[in-house]
Amino acid sequence: TRTVFTFLSVMVAFILFGILASIESTIAHQVEIARLDRLFVDTRFGGNMPIAYQNKIAALPGVTVVEPTIGLGGYWKDRTNGFSVVMADERYVQARPEYHLTAAQMREIDRSRTGIVIARKLAERYGWKVGDRIPMTSTTRQVDGSTTWMFDVKFITDNYDFPDVAMFALGSYKYFDEARAADKGTVGRFLVRIADPNRAAAVGRAIDNLFANSPQPTRTMSEKADAEAGTASIGNITFFTRSIISAVLFMLLFLT
Repeated sequence: TRTVFTFLSVMVAFILFGILASIESTIAHQVEIARLDRLFVDTRFGGNMPIAYQNKIAALPGVTVVEPTIGLGGYWKDRTNGFSVVMADERYVQARPEYHLTAAQMREIDRSRTGIVIARKLAERYGWKVGDRIPMTSTTRQVDGSTTWMFDVKFITDNYDFPDVAMFALGSYKYFDEARAADKGTVGRFLVRIADPNRAAAVGRAIDNLFANSPQPTRTMSEKADAEAGTASIGNITFFTRSIISAVLFMLLFLT
């Protein structure tokens, strides 16, 4: 009996080690591949921003792409089948080249209005394929009062920085903005690409200074700074991982 329990303890220790090491590796990979030349422009105090900010940001020296985005969340058939759609336009392929999309595909999404691009992992999870029509139930109301948003799967792709892991869907901002009942002409985030990654902090400050006295001031940071801040908020992952593993191995040694 002792031998069986000792063997099971060894198995659990190595499984725990594998899980924690995988989590640590994933977080480290996210920080490593995060880009300095991609900035996130969000509202400082929550809510949405006017899409008119786009032209002012694009006029700043060093800015190459400004992509407005906003998310629509909901579920398919059952509340446990949650997913979200990021509403964007054809510039998304320049803002996020890791999705391996083309401008022509995004224009097709715009043209069809209800078309979406989905991640391979999301398609596998719910059994969706190209040509499927997907009703999403959301809390966001349309002009006609309906809370059911219809989407047609046009393309299936992947995020090549996180293959077979990323769960995303992309739709048409124009369709969403025309159909929603409230907050028309607003966005949740601007994705900004800049020519010189070394000027990320300077460009970020310039963007925030543009809207410092506006009703919706902004908070801009690079993708890398955002990833590092997220990791810092969790704590020292390496320290926690090694501490837990050391404690488990000590107890295993003590037990043995």
